[in-house]
Amino acid sequence: MRVLFGGASAVALMSALSAGNTAWAADAPAAAAATSDGAVEAVIVTGTRTTGLKAADSPAPIEVVGADALKHVGQPDLIQGLAQNVPSFTAEALGGDTANLTLSARLRGVSPNDTLVLVDGKRRHTSGNLHVLGGPYQGAATADLSLIPVASIDHVEVLLDGAAAQYGTDAIAGVVNIILKKNAHGATVSLTGGEYYKGDGETGAASFNGGFEVGDKGFINFTAEQRYHNFSQRGGADKRIYNQDGSINPGGSGGNAAFYPALPGAPKVNHIVGDALSHVTNLLFNAGYDLDGGVQLYSFGSYSHRTAQAYENYRVPSKVIASPVLGVGGHYTDPGELIFAPKGFNPKEALTEDDYALTLGAKGETAGWAWDVSSSFGEDQDQIYTLNSANRALFIDTHFTPTNFHDGEFISQQWTNNIDISRKFEIGLATPLNVAFGWEGRTDWYGIRAGEWASTYKEGGQSYPGFQSTDAGTHHRTNNSGYLDLSVSPVKAWSVDGAVRAEHYSDFGDTTVGKFTTRYDFSPEIAVRGTASTGFRAPTLAEEYYSATNVSPSAAVVQLPSNSAAAKLLGFPN
Repeated sequence: MRVLFGGASAVALMSALSAGNTAWAADAPAAAAATSDGAVEAVIVTGTRTTGLKAADSPAPIEVVGADALKHVGQPDLIQGLAQNVPSFTAEALGGDTANLTLSARLRGVSPNDTLVLVDGKRRHTSGNLHVLGGPYQGAATADLSLIPVASIDHVEVLLDGAAAQYGTDAIAGVVNIILKKNAHGATVSLTGGEYYKGDGETGAASFNGGFEVGDKGFINFTAEQRYHNFSQRGGADKRIYNQDGSINPGGSGGNAAFYPALPGAPKVNHIVGDALSHVTNLLFNAGYDLDGGVQLYSFGSYSHRTAQAYENYRVPSKVIASPVLGVGGHYTDPGELIFAPKGFNPKEALTEDDYALTLGAKGETAGWAWDVSSSFGEDQDQIYTLNSANRALFIDTHFTPTNFHDGEFISQQWTNNIDISRKFEIGLATPLNVAFGWEGRTDWYGIRAGEWASTYKEGGQSYPGFQSTDAGTHHRTNNSGYLDLSVSPVKAWSVDGAVRAEHYSDFGDTTVGKFTTRYDFSPEIAVRGTASTGFRAPTLAEEYYSATNVSPSAAVVQLPSNSAAAKLLGFPN
């Protein structure tokens, strides 16, 4: 199915409000200029192909969040930093199943997949962990902002308008462009610690950022970050076990009522509602070197490692048994037949993630034409586990079951190549006509690897079965696009910007989208601006090819890839 999105916006602006919406570091970089009254006006690179444009003068709504504003947020995570500084940016508080291990975010209330994430203007690769369960973040398989260390960031430009024609047809809600530090001198060290008022969710982080010269024409800026966040518990008493008056329900307790008061957190023995436990290590570098002739080489890259665990629903002791025969009074005749007797068990879903990214590029000016050529590759690997659990069918059949399972692996890769060219032409108007055009070629890969045999035997481990061999597979897609962007001010007070983009997907057809933006300044204090744009988003490969199988003694529930042969047999079109 192809879906076109259209939108229009108009905003009346006052300079005082524009300043109030901009969070900027006191030690702003070279991209900012101080006015006579001490205010700081950011020079932006997002939402426009015109150089030297300030955020306060932008035809499109854009918010600039500086390094200090991000650091002042209590949680040392970029998602939280943006959510607490940009009202239109909403962070996911709690995810279902494996989504709780890699939380997502969305812009302007639209699907997370409709926001494009850039790092220094280059597309960031996506996560391999698809948000499967229902809710406002369902289907999210976006760039993981939590893997960009806050200490590496100079500022973030958040474009609150559709920019599909400028940066990619999936930039429907807007663009988050992370501008990295380019300092060649000095270093900073930061330590953070805290917890929730309830006494859980302990958080700690340590980061280092430093810059170094490379010869007399280059620099390298390096950041290392380590973060820790502990479980939190926000659920109430388990109503399967506890009555409203706080007494224990013998039927729901599986005949082991005496053991529940001694369980951790009783009567809140079910820990599924709460934060996941996570350890995150982020490493990032940004480098540049000036060659003769005005050419600059640049590169940036990152490596991240995450381990995380999230609780699932508590299982009472009777959930995994070898001989399901009750004795007198509802007690099992042989407690030894209960693998987790007498306390039941709290299974966890777990993740081990490795994420890599590297960009290489060169930019300069030749005969009046500014150009930028780059290549970026990113990969995200997610090993999925079920811990502290059991395979009930395997235990009944063999009187043996592992308690930890390797359920499989998700792999997402993205290789993007860009050529961007621009030039200004004097045509007798208030400003030169800025002409920008370019090409982007992208290849995406997505794969699922099957879990170990015990995780897929019949129904698999309690809470999260492994991925079957029928779920496994590797898929890829290529995408080529070209754009043209024209901007000019016919008179000093009036600016117009128009863009058009054509894209071809190897598996999803062709589309052409456009954008028109204009702004008129009635005075230095008051202006009117508006945008009309269209966008198009093909499903991510994770959405298109994710497959999972849940087996029970009497049935099987299969989540089918949308274009699979099995889906066609059931009557679903592509």
